[in-house]
Amino acid sequence: MSTVPETKIVKPEVPGQNAPGFEFLLDEASRAFGYLHVTILAWSAERSSLTRIYSTDPDEFPVGGEKFMPADAEWLQTVIVHRRPHALWTKKAIKEYYNDADAILGLGAGALLSIPIILDDDKVLGAINCMGKSYTEKDLEAMIAAAPKAVQGVSSWVRDGRRSLGAQVVE
Repeated sequence: MSTVPETKIVKPEVPGQNAPGFEFLLDEASRAFGYLHVTILAWSAERSSLTRIYSTDPDEFPVGGEKFMPADAEWLQTVIVHRRPHALWTKKAIKEYYNDADAILGLGAGALLSIPIILDDDKVLGAINCMGKSYTEKDLEAMIAAAPKAVQGVSSWVRDGRRSLGAQVVE
């Protein structure tokens, strides 16, 4: 059992626009297993943070929001360091891992899949968080298969888009 890490979440003063190029991924996820909400996060090793670059619910989870978590946080170790998916199958598990669990559960989520976005089996660019009422191992496998389709969009944002989020994100 995990305990919620001391995570700091910073919402942007002015939310950004969704990064382009992820609609096809969301269409595929919707057809394969469905979701209540999806966020796509870009990882910054320099800042030890995740920046939300795409959100299907920008009111609750605005683009430009940034999450800082300790290096030893289990989610960070699993998804970013070890490049493995992190699946939370129950509401109880979500409460144990996320300090913003109330917002997640408020969307009706009962399960959450986090999949690393990996460039050329080498560099972790970020993660896809997919929230749903429930998920199965088959759903997790489908999301793992779809994750490489996010590489180009996250790579483009890392290369070009950071400046569009204003002072919230520092290069």
